[in-house]
Amino acid sequence: MKTLRSKLLLAMLSIALIITVLLSLVSVYFINVSAKDTLKSTAEPLAVQAAKNFDSTISSYTNNIVSTVKSDSFLGAKTDADRLKAVKSGFADNTGFYLNFTVFDGNGIVLATDNEMVSSSVEKEHIISACERSSAYITDIYTFGGKNYFSILASTKSGNTEQKVACITIQSDMLVNALNEYTFGKSGYVYLVGKDGEILLHKDTDQIGKNALEIGKKDEEYTEVTNAVEKILANNSGTTEYKFKDNNYIVGYYGSSYFDGTVVMVTNVADFTTASSNY
Repeated sequence: MKTLRSKLLLAMLSIALIITVLLSLVSVYFINVSAKDTLKSTAEPLAVQAAKNFDSTISSYTNNIVSTVKSDSFLGAKTDADRLKAVKSGFADNTGFYLNFTVFDGNGIVLATDNEMVSSSVEKEHIISACERSSAYITDIYTFGGKNYFSILASTKSGNTEQKVACITIQSDMLVNALNEYTFGKSGYVYLVGKDGEILLHKDTDQIGKNALEIGKKDEEYTEVTNAVEKILANNSGTTEYKFKDNNYIVGYYGSSYFDGTVVMVTNVADFTTASSNY
């Protein structure tokens, strides 16, 4: 009799264990589905906000330098050193490690600068392009001395005799930091991809310059990543997803007004499903 009861008890415990495991699996499944749905609905709005903040940052610098070259302090300066001070004063709250300032003449000769090495990265064609327009000229992102920069230039005539060009050269790490204020999850990140698939800005500097459209053609592990980037570049905004190294990623994206780029926000679903299933 005891043996029968023991067998029945064991059977009931086994059934209870199976039911518990099944319920746990079902619960985790629905948690995962819910987390993915939530991320999909959140990814695009966050990408939009990141892109608008990115554009606003560049726009504010552009407006500042255009205003500066039209200002009395710049036009009325007696020396080029004074003109440089006038340019820097327009960025009083932002001067520092990421910003460098230069005043050129219309032929690309440096008249005054706070960093000779960085000023040499600005090409003569950029200066000529700035002289040919009334608005600011923004260069592409370029690599110089192992770091990534872009420059904003604006020109005017001083005393109606000689054209002067004010230039601010910005280390692009500043923009990477601004973009990644909008990361979602502990391993999430935001980057900028160009219209041809080239990675323009990324917190992992080894990724900059790589082509996201080509990497999947050379390495099958990246096939889904490349497919996602193809979708991103075919649309101005939206969401997509891909799998990479056993992780599922939700991506929100939105076109930037600068560098022919698209801001891409990547979120690892595991950052949320793992945390959720632990409660």
